[in-house]
Amino acid sequence: AIMLILYTGLRRGELCALNWTDIDLKNGVISVTKNLLYTPNMGVYEDTTKTKQSQRAVNIPPDNSARDVLVLRQAQMPRRNFSF
Repeated sequence: AIMLILYTGLRRGELCALNWTDIDLKNGVISVTKNLLYTPNMGVYEDTTKTKQSQRAVNIPPDNSARDVLVLRQAQMPRRNFSF
């Protein structure tokens, strides 16, 4: 997860909110559309990104270690929807 944050610039909450449906390994793109948040009153919950500009497509270069991490992670848990 840390490698993916470093290589892509994703925020922690954005990374935690990713589903496999948000990750297109074939084209090397991650769709960022939501954020995972925590407040003492609500606990952990999913919400939209902080701003509309935060909703974006993040490219993953084909020779990038972040892509390797995603491929390995997907192979480890193919039946779960959440990626991390």
